[in-house]
Amino acid sequence: MSEEIVKIGIIGIGNMGSSHAQRIANGDIQGMKLVAVADRKEKRREWAKESLPEDDVQVLPKEGAWDLIAAEDATIASIYTRQGTPLVEAGNVVSKGAVLISGRLDILDDNGEVANYRYV
Repeated sequence: MSEEIVKIGIIGIGNMGSSHAQRIANGDIQGMKLVAVADRKEKRREWAKESLPEDDVQVLPKEGAWDLIAAEDATIASIYTRQGTPLVEAGNVVSKGAVLISGRLDILDDNGEVANYRYV
């Protein structure tokens, strides 16, 4: 029986994020493959470009709204969002190209309606 590979993207590659990224990219964690990293700090993005396998890991730019997109057809095993708006939940079946987490963060008023928004 072949092992399923979970593709991982890490947002924030400071002390903990860079350690996790390095271990996943080096193959130290079975069943995971690092496919993307993002960070607002240029120094950290440069570290990723120099330290992580260029052919396998995409380093996202600082500017612009980021949506996290499905790279292939998949079933969501779990999802944890610190910034952005999750559009899927565990157990959802998604197609390649589906938006998983929107880079748009809605700011709600007291009535629960969107009063404003910002991109993260």
